[in-house]
Amino acid sequence: MNNSSDYNGYSEEYPQEYPQEYSQEYPEYPTRGRLPQRNAYARSTYYEDLREQRRVRGEKQKAQKTAIVVCIMSLLFLNTLWLLVSTGIIDSAIKPQEEGQDIFLSDNETGLTVGDTQPTDPPEVINTAYGRVVPAEGDYATLIDQFILRERTMMKKDEVVLTFTGDCTLGTWPSSSNKTNYNAIYNAAGSPTYSFDHVKSLFMNDDYTYINLETTLTEAKKASEQTYAFKGSPSWAQDMIANSGVDGCNIANNHHYDWLEQGYTDTINNVLNAGMDVGDEDHIIVKNIEGLEIVLISGNFIWPTGRGAIIDGEKLTERLCEQVKQHKRQDNIVIVNAHWGLERQNFCNYEQYEPARDFIEAGADLVVGHHPHTLQGVEVYNGKYIFYSLGNFAFGGKASTDKVNRVSMMLRPRFALRDGTAIMTGLCVVPCYTTSAENLEINNYKPYPLNGEEAKELAQDLLDYSAGLKYGLKDPLDCPTSSL
Repeated sequence: MNNSSDYNGYSEEYPQEYPQEYSQEYPEYPTRGRLPQRNAYARSTYYEDLREQRRVRGEKQKAQKTAIVVCIMSLLFLNTLWLLVSTGIIDSAIKPQEEGQDIFLSDNETGLTVGDTQPTDPPEVINTAYGRVVPAEGDYATLIDQFILRERTMMKKDEVVLTFTGDCTLGTWPSSSNKTNYNAIYNAAGSPTYSFDHVKSLFMNDDYTYINLETTLTEAKKASEQTYAFKGSPSWAQDMIANSGVDGCNIANNHHYDWLEQGYTDTINNVLNAGMDVGDEDHIIVKNIEGLEIVLISGNFIWPTGRGAIIDGEKLTERLCEQVKQHKRQDNIVIVNAHWGLERQNFCNYEQYEPARDFIEAGADLVVGHHPHTLQGVEVYNGKYIFYSLGNFAFGGKASTDKVNRVSMMLRPRFALRDGTAIMTGLCVVPCYTTSAENLEINNYKPYPLNGEEAKELAQDLLDYSAGLKYGLKDPLDCPTSSL
């Protein structure tokens, strides 16, 4: 049995005196002195009350600690939020709302880090893609909204973003099938912007969209000797192309003269009348986007039947290089569009990479190619990108597709003027299929953006096509939709 000495070591935790209330409840015990060894009920009741007091005291202390932690975390969150706003990282999501414009916000976590260092006191921009977000429409609206949100998170206030596509053959040729040709499918669809309905939201969320328009928009009656003399309605310049958010059309290709001089001049006039720019060897596009000058130079290395080989590849290269040198300055961006290469070949040849490298040495900041009707590799030469072929895009030249001519991509570079020097600040690709038909072997002339594994696979193919090039791409390009 315990005796009084058993409690000596616990005198602080268990006082050896009766509290006053116990002496009143049990008057037979003295109000002072050691706890009695008899009356176990009194002792147990006393200790139970002590334990309850300790429990209550512990809960109060725990609540106080929790309150302190919550307070500290709140301060850290507010401090982080202030830093993000002050550096402009999340200003892209706030600014459009301040201007009374709509913006799509997603709870999708990109898991990406911010790009280049924010310049000191960046200029306020109003008319660039950074300052506005157009909610996407159509079957791929959610994917495109997520893409745009991610892009705006990566961008800074002083950046402009451009979009380039491959071959857009909007129209058909005289001997094509009246049931499956482009015109038949377009007329049956009922949408004026049919071919771009799945992607036009990307065009509307950039600063400039430039497509390779590989057709004529004319009512001309006399065609060239081309086997495939493409012709589309003049009204499509406005109703389909411009209304989809396209800003400029490259016509330096082997189909711009399909309907001879009348078709050529009609196409130029119809594009210009729709408020878009025209680019070829004789038409250099110079655009000023919020203080950043963008120069688009174009050349066709595949001369069309009926116009003749006006200039050979070597002389054309010299001419384009001279145009680059004439326009290039430290504070502007010069981009060369080249129509070249062998059809259905994923690997470029010396007639492409030699001129391309010459363009870069002359001062070009980016080279974009098309014509092979499929994707080709990418080089990084003197720190500048060369995309040898973006493939087909909205391609009305064939009613069926296969893996070679079905793959496509949009190129989306970003540029900025910093400390008096124009630089590329970012670049990504958007893999696409040229058809969105349920059976992918049927061409419905309506491209759509790929995501997930399909996008990842196509991005890997691009890396494989680059492997054999001397300055071939070594690391995968940024492909946002592969993770969306």
